[in-house]
Amino acid sequence: MTHSFTPARIGLGLFKVPVESTQALVEEALDVGYRHFDCASNYGNEAQLGAALSNSGLDRSNFTVTSKAWIDELGPTGIQDALKRSLDRLGLDSVDIYMIHWPAPERDLYVASFQEMLLLRQDGLIKNVGVSNFHIDYLERLRQEIGSLPVINQVERHPYLQQQELFTYHSKHGIASQAWGPLARAEVFADSRLASLAERVGASIAQLVLAWQLSSAVSVIPKASSRKRLEENLTSADLVLPEDVLKELNGFDRDYRTGPNPADKN
Repeated sequence: MTHSFTPARIGLGLFKVPVESTQALVEEALDVGYRHFDCASNYGNEAQLGAALSNSGLDRSNFTVTSKAWIDELGPTGIQDALKRSLDRLGLDSVDIYMIHWPAPERDLYVASFQEMLLLRQDGLIKNVGVSNFHIDYLERLRQEIGSLPVINQVERHPYLQQQELFTYHSKHGIASQAWGPLARAEVFADSRLASLAERVGASIAQLVLAWQLSSAVSVIPKASSRKRLEENLTSADLVLPEDVLKELNGFDRDYRTGPNPADKN
């Protein structure tokens, strides 16, 4: 089945971070105190992340890197080649977490891809095998056909899409939960109800929402583009929200996605 894994509570997501600004942003984040970085082959900025990490002088054991194989890289051979390309761009001998980016169910390659990733873990190229955007039925298929589950599933999650049934499954089966788009791709900043709650607890909207995520044992990888926002996001880990605020936030769920439904992305 799974082996125990606990990700950093807050990492830096590099989705849509321009190639030309990635290295400087990561160097800034390292200076602020970030040690977990989330990238993917199709983000196009793995080499810049790798350069920043190399220049940092940090020992390899002091930072965590996630990368992901894209839909057109699925399949046993595809996964092997995709991982090697990512490692080359990152300048690393292994990746801490490697994920199937989207299950692409109509292609029917995610089971074979996951099986190959388990073998690559045995070879020492992957430390932890994860997935991204997997519904319960995809996870259950891995469990039934391979007898193994990912150590982490990274999915869209924010106040408007809380995915409680999925996260209950994660908890039951020892899968760590991680949220991409934890601020609903900035949509939370226009929500007057969230602004009111944030004011009540003396925090920014971002801090409020990230602290709410962390209160449910969900790790987060928010994007940031300035030192101020990097610091603000990281300090959300120190914010403890009152029970009445948590309860109110739990009531925001309306099954609203800012990204595609994984069942439809093929």
